[in-house]
Order: sequence, then structure tokens, then C-alpha cells
Amino acid sequence: MKRSKVVIVGLLAAISIFIPATNTIFAESDNGNPAVARLNFQVRVAQVLHLRIGSPGGTIDTVGFDVTDIPEVQPTANGDLAPEVRVGAQVSNGAVVTLSADSSTAMVGAVTAANLPFTTISCNGTGAFSSVSNLAFDGTANQTVWQSVGRGWSEGTFSYTYANSYNYPPDTFNGQVTYTLSTP
Repeated sequence: MKRSKVVIVGLLAAISIFIPATNTIFAESDNGNPAVARLNFQVRVAQVLHLRIGSPGGTIDTVGFDVTDIPEVQPTANGDLAPEVRVGAQVSNGAVVTLSADSSTAMVGAVTAANLPFTTISCNGTGAFSSVSNLAFDGTANQTVWQSVGRGWSEGTFSYTYANSYNYPPDTFNGQVTYTLSTP
């Protein structure tokens, strides 16, 4: 029994060390009247931006084109045909939320090392992104793709098209576009 008391007293002493004095609540009393305790509350709602394009969990999806026919515009033929796009923003009511794309680094051929610019790829949006219509990547580091004002949640998809201009040698071209969601 004595050892239990020592352990409990020791635990209470250790806990009291980690409780800051500024969080202590004192009751006020006025000659037998009920005691009153006041407690101030503060809630800080942080600005939060959420962006997911494609599969969840940090996966980088691939949009692939198999150019096996002569038509000038090739639709997506394999891979992730229309990646899901999810955007969430907890910002002030008047804040502008911008989705931008960095397509400044061209795709590179696996065999020929030839460059295929992202200006040959365009996208269309659905759902909350239906304003994105036949938007070609411009090959810059900060192209505005979509904007919204205020907080909220937006969902939809992007589908991509390759404009076949016949100017590139047969090869498999690989590259990556980076999307960024931002607000001032």
C-alpha cells in the first residue's frame, strides 16, 4: 500500500510539471455566494488547401496515348483516361484559389531522346471543372488551369487529348506535368 501511494504521488507531481500555470482555472467566491469560474476559448481555423489529381495515396497516374492511326487528333487510349480531380479550400470568402500547371519540361523520347512539347496535349474538365475546355498546356511553369473564389469543395475529372502533328519520330515519349493549388 505504501509503495502505491508513493507511485501515485510521484505521478501527480510529474503531471503537474507539464501543466502550464496559464491553464489553471481559479474560482471566485464572494462570502458564501456560489463560486464562479471563467474560461476563455480560442478557436483557430487554419487556411487549408487540398488537391488530389488521380488515385489517392501518393500514386502518380499515367495518361497514355497509343498513336497507331493516321487521324490528326488522338484521344486517350490507355492508362488513366480521365483522372479524378478533387480540390478543397478553407480560405476567406473573397480569396481566389488557383489551380496551375507546370508543363515547362518537354516529354523526352526513350530511344531517340527527341523532345515532344506539352503544347501537343490539351484537356477538358467535367463537374466543377467544366470551365476547362480544350485547354492546351502552354509549356510554361505557371499556367492557370482553373480558378474559384472562396472556400468550398470541388470535384470533377480532366480528360486529355494528344494533337498529332506528325512532326515527331516514332518513340515512347515520357514527361510529367505538376499541378499546384494556391491562394494569396
